[in-house]
Amino acid sequence: MNIDLKTPFLILGLCGLLLGLGCSGGTSAAPFNKASFDQKLWNACGDKRQFMILDIQTHHLHPGMDQSDVLTLLGKPDRSLSATEVSKARMDADAYWYYDIGLTPEAFDTAQFVVVFDGTGMVIETSVFEN
Repeated sequence: MNIDLKTPFLILGLCGLLLGLGCSGGTSAAPFNKASFDQKLWNACGDKRQFMILDIQTHHLHPGMDQSDVLTLLGKPDRSLSATEVSKARMDADAYWYYDIGLTPEAFDTAQFVVVFDGTGMVIETSVFEN
């Protein structure tokens, strides 16, 4: 009787790979791209903000906008820090504005939408930061 022991290990390895692919990237990145920006919902705060992030980054907020444009679009940030208060700040950054966007899908961490400004008050970058 010939038993090939490689087959069960191959199947287990493949299952692990598929499970890993299904879990990675599909969690924290998933909610940030499901809805169009709605200023009323954004200003109401809460978890609904996270669903608008990709639309904001793609269609509404872009590098080169000034702080007053961002205030008009997103309102007052929930928190702001100077670059000297941020660990690992960008070399050309002057200010960081943080907008709370609720719990991550795993419900372990809170997330924030971050808008980074240079010394002239122009947007140089946006990102999502999970605490």
